[in-house]
Amino acid sequence: VKFFFYLNDVDASGGPFCFVKGSHKKKFTGWKRKARWRLEEMEVAYGHENIIELTANLGDLIVADPNGFHRGKKVVSTERLMLAVDYVIHKEFEGRRNPSLFQLPVGVYVTLSRRE
Repeated sequence: VKFFFYLNDVDASGGPFCFVKGSHKKKFTGWKRKARWRLEEMEVAYGHENIIELTANLGDLIVADPNGFHRGKKVVSTERLMLAVDYVIHKEFEGRRNPSLFQLPVGVYVTLSRRE
């Protein structure tokens, strides 16, 4: 389970949290081929109506099953500050610590559309 504590207000331009409804229970064929899927690909696989965007206010808490497809949308004009806490029953990443798993290279960031 992941807990996201918002440390500021986040509107649509602040990179709201997105979750693909149903993706924590059902994966599409070939979902392991890559680590990041574009929004358009998720819409084809699950339907536009199942892409949920959650804006939040300072102090709000979002609880999510990280086995489902989730992401923070690209920040457009404001900031998104939050504290993320994971609760796991096993060693995360099979016990290996790899900080690059939590980093998005600038080259990838600049190629994201505003819908990402």
